[in-house]
Amino acid sequence: YVAGPFGAYTANNEGRRFIESDYWSGQMMQEFYNELKSGKGPVFLKLNHLHSDTVSEIERILHRVERPSRGRFHEGRGTDYRDKMIEMHISEIGFCSGHSASGVFVDEYARTTVAGLYAAGDMASVPHNYMLGAFTNGAIAGEHAAEIAGEVDLPEFDSDLLGRE
Repeated sequence: YVAGPFGAYTANNEGRRFIESDYWSGQMMQEFYNELKSGKGPVFLKLNHLHSDTVSEIERILHRVERPSRGRFHEGRGTDYRDKMIEMHISEIGFCSGHSASGVFVDEYARTTVAGLYAAGDMASVPHNYMLGAFTNGAIAGEHAAEIAGEVDLPEFDSDLLGRE
């Protein structure tokens, strides 16, 4: 999603584009999976056909803003985006937080499958976890958690001990 607007694309081991939709979605994940199963994997992010200045701009965004550790990772392995395609796996799409359905399963109140545990933002598997979605889902989680907490009896405690603390 960062590199695509600059002309980069997902390619198979033949260097050919195979994704119909550049939108990071379940469809893209299925196409990615199908390509791997067809024997045309691994799958790559193809940047090496782009002008060096364009690749530099993509690196600036990816390495300074989006994923700072990515630049160090590839630099440490001698990978230059101008020379080689960058190998990817399906997790690149699935774990990209707000750009996919990543995170743990939550219900309509943002409850996880662990009793008493809520998730919102990048940790919750809800569509479009961008800032507005994270705020909305977080508000739903907070309101429901507060409602439930109001129904819980507090345990007995030593108020003198609390005062001394």
